[in-house]
Amino acid sequence: MRSFAGFGLTPSTAVKVCGSPAFAFRSGNSLRRSRISTKGTASAILTNAGNANCATRTGMKVALETTRAVAKALRVPASKVLVCSTGVIGVEMDGSKITTKAQALVDGLAAERFDDVVSAIMTTDPFPKSHAVRVSTPRGAFLVGGMAKGSGMIEPRMATMLGYLTCDAGVPAEVWQAMVRRAVDRSFNAITVDGDTSTNDTFLAFAAGEPLGHEHHAALEVGLTAVSQHLAKAIARDGEGATCLIEVQVNGAADDAGARAIARTATNFRSGGRTPVASMVHAVTLLLIVLLLAPLIAYVPMASLAALLLLV
Repeated sequence: MRSFAGFGLTPSTAVKVCGSPAFAFRSGNSLRRSRISTKGTASAILTNAGNANCATRTGMKVALETTRAVAKALRVPASKVLVCSTGVIGVEMDGSKITTKAQALVDGLAAERFDDVVSAIMTTDPFPKSHAVRVSTPRGAFLVGGMAKGSGMIEPRMATMLGYLTCDAGVPAEVWQAMVRRAVDRSFNAITVDGDTSTNDTFLAFAAGEPLGHEHHAALEVGLTAVSQHLAKAIARDGEGATCLIEVQVNGAADDAGARAIARTATNFRSGGRTPVASMVHAVTLLLIVLLLAPLIAYVPMASLAALLLLV
């Protein structure tokens, strides 16, 4: 199995507590030191859904054991296997459910099972999320595609979300990493559902194929950003309790960071326990009720009408 070159990693740095899989990326443990020595390449992603493997006594042990089991089945170093978990926090995870099935998982790998993976990583998501674009250059076309999951606890930098993206063009690891960070800032780090951050969020991007000339890197980044933004919007649209998707555009800010701060403040501001969107929906509902009650207002004492509106 060919390693993916130019592996780009963006785990959250906004939360103080992280799940064991994310900790394997962030901390100075042996897995991360080995991964750095591979110069940014990886062979596989191991993902489990339903258990976040976070805030438990055995989390790191399970993360390392399952990673090593899959690496053995693939016949690659453990540092070449990236591990992600999503699901319930604080519940001990039984790693044997993966270690005893590692070879079967590897034997079941197939290009046509992409949609199976998209569905398998879902937790509370109402629908699967995937997207791909074709990028054309004078040297030919290449594909950028990806998948994501996430529905609740979405206040990225990032949140309870996983995102995986691949492209069939080769790019130096350091160039790819910079592209990935910019794309994530413009997509997954620019959405919110409920203002809650989480512990296991990760976005992984891989570039593997014929080397792409530097003159085409800008076109690749456009495709990378387009796929990332599509998946990010799908997560926001799919948010727990969400009934609509609203985009906030800020003009006149000093820089992108300032614009993002303004937009995030507006979208996450809570009035009476409600976000702006919820407050707007509540106001419209209240107006409709008043209009429906208008013919009766002449016959209802004002004190009773005020009490009715307060209850609404």
